Amino acid sequence: MTDTTPTALTQLPEASNRRRYSTTELQDYFTRINLSPKYLDSPVLKDAALARTKEYGLPLLEALCRHHTTAIPFENLILHYSANKKVTLDLSDLYTWFVKKCRGGRCMENNSFFGTVLRSIGYQVRNCGGRVSRAMSAFPEVREKQAHTYDGWNHMLNLVRLEDEWYVVDVGMGAMGPNLPYPLRDNYETISIAPRKIRIQQRAIGESYAEEDAPKMWCYDVCYDPSKGADNKWIPTYCFTETEFLPQDYEMMSWFTSTHGN
Repeated sequence: MTDTTPTALTQLPEASNRRRYSTTELQDYFTRINLSPKYLDSPVLKDAALARTKEYGLPLLEALCRHHTTAIPFENLILHYSANKKVTLDLSDLYTWFVKKCRGGRCMENNSFFGTVLRSIGYQVRNCGGRVSRAMSAFPEVREKQAHTYDGWNHMLNLVRLEDEWYVVDVGMGAMGPNLPYPLRDNYETISIAPRKIRIQQRAIGESYAEEDAPKMWCYDVCYDPSKGADNKWIPTYCFTETEFLPQDYEMMSWFTSTHGN
């Protein structure tokens, strides 16, 4: 009988066997993002257990987010100027792509890579999935009429635990994303890139069929310039859940967003 076992499926190692970056690879990454000498001497890089503390882990996490988003852009040029248009989420390939080739990437490449960097340092990281708001559409009519609706699962972000609290870490949303980690707290607001403010709220989204018992999502919004008052409202950007997403989930999401016509 002919063996019909699939041979092209991604191998799925258990969490303990997933790729980590070596000390040398991390140092090359720090050079790539021009990490300040102050943070190269962080106690976290000498004692991984300190990564899970707010006193030591949070300052380094903030610096890594800031330097990564400054040095490594959101870009999808491979989908437009490449013969094969193949987007890889293989962690070794992503290291070569970002560090050796000095390229950028979309949310799933950036946050898969960055989440692995953080795990390699010692942070506790949970990968999550999100739905981008249609207020982000390239089409004006869609932005105008569907601003409070969301796409299917098409975004990736990370949650990082520091002591007893989770922080949202997203280096893959380009200019609309946060450039710093922020706590997962309902109605939390802060300044991202001044004067732009960001906030996170727990609320039901408009597409939910449920009524008074509608499940709530974490919704991330942006306000371009708060000084303009009511003339500059909060814009829905994406929503997400705390449910853990796995590499095979992102493989499907990446394939769809890489190949779908719209």
